[in-house]
Amino acid sequence: MGDVPVLIRLLVSNAFVLVFNLLPAFPLDGGRVLRALLARRLGLVRATKIAGTVGQLFAVALGITGVVWNLPLTMLVAFFIFLGAGTEASAVATRMAGQGLKVAQMMVTQFRTIPVHATLAQAVDLLLAGEQREFPVVDNLGRTEGILTRDNLLRGLSQHGPDAVVAAAMTSSAPSVPPTLSFQEALERLRSSGLPALPVIDAGGALVGMLTMDNITDLLLVRRATR
Repeated sequence: MGDVPVLIRLLVSNAFVLVFNLLPAFPLDGGRVLRALLARRLGLVRATKIAGTVGQLFAVALGITGVVWNLPLTMLVAFFIFLGAGTEASAVATRMAGQGLKVAQMMVTQFRTIPVHATLAQAVDLLLAGEQREFPVVDNLGRTEGILTRDNLLRGLSQHGPDAVVAAAMTSSAPSVPPTLSFQEALERLRSSGLPALPVIDAGGALVGMLTMDNITDLLLVRRATR
């Protein structure tokens, strides 16, 4: 008999979680149902934006309740709902804006390379001569050996001095992407690399472009503005 109160508390807790999860506050399950209903008439992007806004308004109300009643856990839940709603809405908008794109349509085609045997002082001159911040590092045959980012350059100058060669400072393990790779796969590869840019290498091994987050962002902004 002593176990009955514990079981009742568990049942009540589970029922509360179930009801809470069904509230129309995105990204809770109830919010996803609301988005699905809206998407039938408004499309996925607009529906996600509306559902995300509703979810964030709910999170604000929940957060205020937590502050008034001094409920730290409620405030924490409100924070995660607010953050999750905004993040997922942004992710859906990005995915839809990039739908059908390939790396060949997103890459930078006008860029400078730097020889693997060049000095960091020469790399500084190249950095200051224009707006490019990441440089593919190539050998004497034009094959890509790595990538030199601005952070690589600054760290290399601090650790090795301006007379050190680029090879001592570059990221040699930078992954490459083919020009035929899809938008979502390319974006995931770029993000997982932790680098601001990746070299684009075609099937013949030639360096044909640079995939940068800045260029992707600009392209998506243009696509959204023209739709």
